[in-house]
Amino acid sequence: MSDRARLLIVGAGGLGSPLALALACEPRIAQITLIDPDTVEISNLHRQILLSSAALGRPKVDAAAELLHRRCPRLQGTSPTLRIATRAERLTAKNGASLLRQHDLVIDGSDDLHTKFLVNDTACALGMPALIGGVVRFSGQLQTLWPGSACYRCLFEEPPPPDSVVSCQQAGVLGPACGLVAGLMAQEALAILEGQPRYAGAVLTLDLLTFAQRRIRLAPRADCSACCSAPPADEKSTA
Repeated sequence: MSDRARLLIVGAGGLGSPLALALACEPRIAQITLIDPDTVEISNLHRQILLSSAALGRPKVDAAAELLHRRCPRLQGTSPTLRIATRAERLTAKNGASLLRQHDLVIDGSDDLHTKFLVNDTACALGMPALIGGVVRFSGQLQTLWPGSACYRCLFEEPPPPDSVVSCQQAGVLGPACGLVAGLMAQEALAILEGQPRYAGAVLTLDLLTFAQRRIRLAPRADCSACCSAPPADEKSTA
C-alpha cells in the first residue's frame, strides 16, 4: 500500500462524516474523495457531524469539505499536505470502476444496500481492498474485503427485494452508534493501509443496547459470484 494513500469514502452522512474527520488527520493519507448525491437535511444533523443547519439544501460533500478545510491543519496554509475531492453524485456501475482505480482503498458508509453490493463487486473485480460498514437503530457492523478472504456477497448473496429490509430512514439511527462504528472503521482503514487488516474474513457486529460485540469468521463461498469469479491475485497485480 502507498505511503501516501488515496481514500474514496462513499457516503458523507452518519458514518462518512466522522470517518472523514478522523482520517483527515492521518499523515499517511494524501487524498480523501467524498462521493454522495444527497443534500443536507435537518433530520440528519444529529449524526452527520461535518454538516450544520447553515448548510441545509446544499450538497453534503461540499458542506463536509468546507468544514474539513476549517478544522484540519493539514488542509490549511500555503502547502497543504492533504487534498479533499468531492463528487456530488451517486456511485454507479458506470462510474464505479474508474473511481475505485484512482484510489488505494474504498470505504463504504452509505445507507443503501445496492451501493454496498456495487462497492463489493467492483473492489473484488479490481482486486483491491474495501471496507463496508452500516448502522441501523442501535446496531452496527463492519467487514473488510481483502483479496483471498470472504467478501460481502459471501455473507449476503444478493441484495434483498425492494422494501423487504428496514432502512435507517424508516427505523431511525442512534447518533452515537454512528460515531462508534465510524471510529472502529477508521482504525481498520489504517490497519488496511499497513497491510494488516483485523476484520478480513470476518464481520464485526455491535449492539449498543447490550454493549455486545461479536467477531464472526467467514469463509469464502465456493460459488460466490463476486470474489470467486475475480482473477487470481497475480493477474490482478499486473492488470
